[in-house]
Amino acid sequence: MKKDNMSLLKAALACPKCILSVMGDHAGEGANAIFDRKKADIERIGKTFWLMRSPKAQPMHVQGICKTIPAYTIFVEPATKGGARPTTEQDAAKEYSGDGVLWNLLPKGLSHVTGKLDTGATALVFDMMTTDVSGTLDLWDFGELSWNCRSSTTCGSQLCLDSMNR
Repeated sequence: MKKDNMSLLKAALACPKCILSVMGDHAGEGANAIFDRKKADIERIGKTFWLMRSPKAQPMHVQGICKTIPAYTIFVEPATKGGARPTTEQDAAKEYSGDGVLWNLLPKGLSHVTGKLDTGATALVFDMMTTDVSGTLDLWDFGELSWNCRSSTTCGSQLCLDSMNR
């Protein structure tokens, strides 16, 4: 099932929980090149893996959101230059796990999945992606999820959000 760009954004905004990520360059690769590569993965093998690492988006919390069907991620450009610190780590993932116990090789034909690979890393698996959305996102309509185990002063570029006034 393919959705047109605006209905995909509307569906994401209507979802009670979603992931919002400030997206920037990664290890010398520009944001547009990254999105083009990830969209090509989806066209070629039906999915892509997006590595993310943030104290605001721990793997078990992200998995909790992503287990709700459908699950959405909205990537936004930083409001100011330097708003998204470029990632410099280029560890290459070769396998993935949904539980940290049973591991599978990444699919053949998948482009590289890189970043800092440690216990704070998680991957989102997308079966559709668009970058041609011209809409407005009012961040005042969202609130940060409370995990009851994190300090509210912890900073990161990914937030897991609850809808508030939508």
